[in-house]
Amino acid sequence: MRRFGGGRNRNKMNGQNGGARVRRAGPSDVEAIRGLLAAAFSPWASHYSARAFAGTVPGTAVLLGRLSEGPVWVAVAGAGLYTARAELVGTLGAVEEANGLYLRSLAVAPRHQGRGVGRGLIERAEAYAIARDHDRLLLSTAPFLVPAVRLYHRLGFVETEAGATDLAGTPLVSMEKCLRPRST
Repeated sequence: MRRFGGGRNRNKMNGQNGGARVRRAGPSDVEAIRGLLAAAFSPWASHYSARAFAGTVPGTAVLLGRLSEGPVWVAVAGAGLYTARAELVGTLGAVEEANGLYLRSLAVAPRHQGRGVGRGLIERAEAYAIARDHDRLLLSTAPFLVPAVRLYHRLGFVETEAGATDLAGTPLVSMEKCLRPRST
């Protein structure tokens, strides 16, 4: 199991039980994932259209379906990975597409933001993409999610013209990270 707590705030994640650990999510995690998405995105709700926010914080049936569409990871802090004492502090999903691995629904619990949780989840997705021979990571995000956009830039993502520009009336920015040099 991968532990992390990287970046300049490394010691914030390393408490009594070590750092957060990333693992694949299962059906029993769906309710906690939904709660995590709601907690992470609720401060930004007024910036979304109602339909876009509902798509960003979907119901449990949609989240259960995502488990079969591609990997969903969770970052867990506390005692154990699968116990009631473990706390879900982050999540990230992915879908394999012809042009790369598309990342979706990165969310970190508000009190754990800035502690390397998002970075650790993206690093796990990047390792997965490389193992599956993808050339790039893709994502779309709302431009008002400034902390997330900054994180993506720090991790090597660049804005691109390809991809969605709107989610039900809410603007989007598409980004990508090349994992291998492009052949000429």
